[in-house]
Amino acid sequence: MCPKFILSFLFISFGLTDLFAQKTPWDIPKEAKEKTAPFLFNDSTRKAGEVIYLANCKSCHGDPGKGNYAKLNPIPIDPISQEYQSHTDGDMFYILSTGRGLMPNFLTTLKEEQRWFVISFVRSFNKDYVQPPVKLVGSGDVTATIKMTLNYDEKLKSVIATLTDKAKEKTVPVSNIPVKLFVKRTFGNMEIGDATTDVYGKARIRFPEDLPGDTAGNLNLIAIAGTGGKQIIAEKTEKIGIAVNPELLLDERAWWNVRSKAPIWLIIAYACGGIAVGCCVLYVVLQLKKIKDFNHLNKSSHE
Repeated sequence: MCPKFILSFLFISFGLTDLFAQKTPWDIPKEAKEKTAPFLFNDSTRKAGEVIYLANCKSCHGDPGKGNYAKLNPIPIDPISQEYQSHTDGDMFYILSTGRGLMPNFLTTLKEEQRWFVISFVRSFNKDYVQPPVKLVGSGDVTATIKMTLNYDEKLKSVIATLTDKAKEKTVPVSNIPVKLFVKRTFGNMEIGDATTDVYGKARIRFPEDLPGDTAGNLNLIAIAGTGGKQIIAEKTEKIGIAVNPELLLDERAWWNVRSKAPIWLIIAYACGGIAVGCCVLYVVLQLKKIKDFNHLNKSSHE
């Protein structure tokens, strides 16, 4: 087959793939679409969102309305464009949280309120925007009869915290409860992300796939639900990490380790240094001996 034909075919194929990726709409769950901010947008939240946007979003999306976005394929959408502003607040929050393709997810790098700050900043460019009613969540929403369970969804790559209330005759889901997920590490708990329970009592938190676990890949999950005084804590061990065999600090060669574990280069350098010093001392001794012998011969000749 002609090489030019193959190159043309590959070029067209990649072009169609990029075009398809550019046109593929976001598949956003219904409950995510209906999600609203837990606070009112104001000048303070807008300014906080601007700082976060400039640090995390500008490099690709550019300055809103300036058209100085990165030359990527697909092209990053201008946040103030009609295409982006037509999304619901829940859509924007989902996109920021999950990411796709070249769009990174900020689930583990930005806190939930910080993601809402960015949306507050983006919405400030839309003069027709009216913020949906805020669903405030208080610590009173958590009671002693509420229970929480943790499960890992392999398909969604997410940890799902389910909250139910058994106060009445039947078990009912508990919505609008903030949940934070942590992983127990050697020197403390590492925060993974946060979410709020939906109408089904479920909070889905995307979990990183590159987190090291123990030798079997086990990770100790800790979820905290609620805010303020009353909180619920649930723990569970899941085999969702990368299996690693931890190396002890004294097992590797290092300059601060014991002598038998010193780096090879350091041993060689030390030995060479010792030999060099020994040679210098020997040279000085020989020179002194020559001087002594010379003086002795000189004295004998005069006698």
